[in-house]
Amino acid sequence: MLEALATYDMGTVMRAFRTHPFHGRDISQEVAAGWVGITQTRLSRIENGERIANLNKLMRWARALGIPSDLLWFRMPARSPTSDVQREGSRQYFESEVGPPNTALSTSGALLPVIVDGRQILVPVDAERMRACGLGPLLDESGMMAPTAGNATPAAEWETMSPLTRRSLLGGGIAAAAMPMLDPACRTTTLLAQLRQKPTIENANTLVRQAHHSYQAARYQEVTLALPPLMAAIHALADEGPATHRRQALHLECSASIAAAKLETKAGNGAAALGSAHRAGKAALKAGDSFGQAAAGYQLACALLKLGQHDEAESTAVDCAESITGTDPESLTWRGALTLISSIIAARRNDRAEATRRLDHAESLAERLGGDRNIGWTAFGPTNVRIHRMSAAVALTDPRATLSIAEQIDVGSMASGLRGRQAQYHLDSAWAHHQLNEDMPALIHLLDTERIAPELVLGGTAARSLISELMNRERRVQMPGLRSLAQRAGVLP
Repeated sequence: MLEALATYDMGTVMRAFRTHPFHGRDISQEVAAGWVGITQTRLSRIENGERIANLNKLMRWARALGIPSDLLWFRMPARSPTSDVQREGSRQYFESEVGPPNTALSTSGALLPVIVDGRQILVPVDAERMRACGLGPLLDESGMMAPTAGNATPAAEWETMSPLTRRSLLGGGIAAAAMPMLDPACRTTTLLAQLRQKPTIENANTLVRQAHHSYQAARYQEVTLALPPLMAAIHALADEGPATHRRQALHLECSASIAAAKLETKAGNGAAALGSAHRAGKAALKAGDSFGQAAAGYQLACALLKLGQHDEAESTAVDCAESITGTDPESLTWRGALTLISSIIAARRNDRAEATRRLDHAESLAERLGGDRNIGWTAFGPTNVRIHRMSAAVALTDPRATLSIAEQIDVGSMASGLRGRQAQYHLDSAWAHHQLNEDMPALIHLLDTERIAPELVLGGTAARSLISELMNRERRVQMPGLRSLAQRAGVLP
């Protein structure tokens, strides 16, 4: 592969990748062409000498193949959308000699069930290190197994993985990479236990922030489990705590209710989301929190939209946005966020001109803000505006515009915790490719959605509907991986 990269010709690199012995058998041109949405004929011309000079096209190929940026002959963006584990796995692939990877499991520590790209495998972890990191409760209660002779075997799907995938998982250090993923869940469990024993403003505030972090990271089940005891503790602090803490407790009640409304909207429960949004607004009003009221207004618009009350949702979003007149970062953020949701509502009623006008206004606010921010857990900024332009194009049933906007977005430049937003980019891209009968790119984006936010695929109607539609016109030779994705998503038994 290094010899192919040294030619500075993507066609040569592509041919070398397709025919590399690591795959077990050659990947067909038809399948590889689908990775970037071109025809088999076009790929054949590229492999036989037609040069790719366009930087965006070179970048798409580099990302599709997972080529580490420092092995390329052209400049990639500063932040790659590929995770550290994937980068390391790719590096081993491109730099190593052909040969079987070392798949031996550690003989010390424990085996941790980990979901990787929708597959469950047992990964060796260091038990002593886990306890030193404060993850003892997970070691004791999460179903880890000591690697004794009877159970030191990876899950069945390990046998179906390619050597490259095994190398990426074990050689690339997936066990170490799993530690940060486990830490938030363990920290939430510990804080909830502390909150039950002795509720304080400090640990309630930490848990509220953790709930918003988890929601943005698309860990919805974690938020679902944390909110009921958290809300009970906040109510107790507001009702029974000292007077000096009551205003702080009201701020927390507003923020926790916002998190609940987001979760309920995501789950499709518009009535519950409406109730949570109203509770957030009341708490913000009592606390004198104007930006809390803006956040409540945003969630109220989302809940009304989910209930099909489009006119009420639109007037709520527009009125709340117009009531914010400041030029400070918080005012720019909330006016921008409310303008974005109103643009989606306009697109859903097929008013392209008004949707575009509102998106342009939101873009000007994002430019004044000075970059991507996460004030009030909004992720508002230029990248988020472009993602909303994609969603508006989806609402207008315009797949070509959706993909044109997608090419302007470097989803890897987004903060790593914004997995929900990253997943939405891939979901909208999948929809657009599906509308254009480009099923293989659609599948790749759905697999990316699952990799980034598996709970969004398992519980989300949009992803499951797309998978179902792809299954209805499946041609198995051209769609490897679709059937297993459908089974993991619950579309197939």
